[in-house]
Amino acid sequence: MKDLEKKVCRILSAHVYFVNKDKSSLVQKARLWKSKEDLNYLKELDQKYQNYTHVNINAEVLNLSEE
Repeated sequence: MKDLEKKVCRILSAHVYFVNKDKSSLVQKARLWKSKEDLNYLKELDQKYQNYTHVNINAEVLNLSEE
């Protein structure tokens, strides 16, 4: 598994460097997940959250002071 993790990090770093033209970032750690989901569903999910910028949270404030 460690070899696969290293290869994935190397490939992602190359993508960031050459495709995204970001020469200051380096992928040093990756989490690998095993999934039984359909690949098309995972691609659709990735597209959906790729430019996700906010999250709605249904919550109540516990501390009402201005701190």
